[in-house]
Amino acid sequence: MIKLYHILPSSDPSGGSRNAAKVSITLREMGEDFEIVDLNRDKDLRPSDAPFRQNINPNGVTPALDDNGLLLWESSAILRHLADTRGRLIGADVASRAKTQQWLSWEASTFQPTFLSFYFATAGGQAEAADAAKDDYFGKLAILDNALNSNGGFVTGEYSIADIALGAIVPIGFHLGVDLRKHSAITGWLDQLSNRQAWQAEPAFMQDIAAGRSANLR
Repeated sequence: MIKLYHILPSSDPSGGSRNAAKVSITLREMGEDFEIVDLNRDKDLRPSDAPFRQNINPNGVTPALDDNGLLLWESSAILRHLADTRGRLIGADVASRAKTQQWLSWEASTFQPTFLSFYFATAGGQAEAADAAKDDYFGKLAILDNALNSNGGFVTGEYSIADIALGAIVPIGFHLGVDLRKHSAITGWLDQLSNRQAWQAEPAFMQDIAAGRSANLR
């Protein structure tokens, strides 16, 4: 049995683990049976002597995946592993696989750090830093919007783990008042994702989408 270590939003003040959501969505898209181990952020992840940190992921974050005895952490590595071993959601040829890898890396090394800078500056009440971080973040959103517009509605032109990696993160911005209505390719893409059963089964994603709808930000 595949085991996914996750933080579900039902009892988490931060709304759950969106990085783990990437993995659960991917597993569902692939039709895999798996067990979710729902962790508590304070009790299971942060203490240095917590069993999860000692035995599963020394970084004390989710996701971690036990794929029938192979233990992995880091969401991008997990998505690549699942796509490679199941032969799905990564492209059928060398060029398309390379493009998928490119966007998966961009999400982890560029897009998500830019969002986190914006998030922490805003949460910390640093107005000047928040404005600069917001401008940087919207610049990255423009890159994504252009790619979606150029490639027919998906990041690389076909639905892949790149869409899953980015789609699980983008809607968090709604909680910071990020208005995506000027990015029509992104809003259309989020609508497509929201209509897929694998995404509808992921509560963290659906709560983020609902926040955008209720605030009329998409």
